[in-house]
Amino acid sequence: MPDQTMPTSEVLNRAADLIEERGWGQGGGTWAACEGAICIDEAVARALGFTGCNAFPSQGGIWPQDLDETAPSVAIREYLDFHGYNLYHWNDSPGRTASEVIEVLRACAVIEASREREAAEVSA
Repeated sequence: MPDQTMPTSEVLNRAADLIEERGWGQGGGTWAACEGAICIDEAVARALGFTGCNAFPSQGGIWPQDLDETAPSVAIREYLDFHGYNLYHWNDSPGRTASEVIEVLRACAVIEASREREAAEVSA
């Protein structure tokens, strides 16, 4: 089972790193890609430590609907004011670019890091 104790800000930055390393993709062919370009959902799943979105949970994957409930996905949807099902719908919108996806992940990471610092100060 993946370690899901990593701060949300770190997961979001790692997801952006993965897209920069592997390339960004759109469409169903990027889901659970073993190699090559990945979409935003796949990047978040892998940053959380899962093997992929479409791999069965018993094989280390995560179902897309379960990924939607993770803190990083919630943070991204909140930032985008996106109410759709699964972030890959936003990812796959015509005209979307890799730069835009990476910028959103990095911006969300900054916001979450600020929230994490504030929470640490309150509990200290």
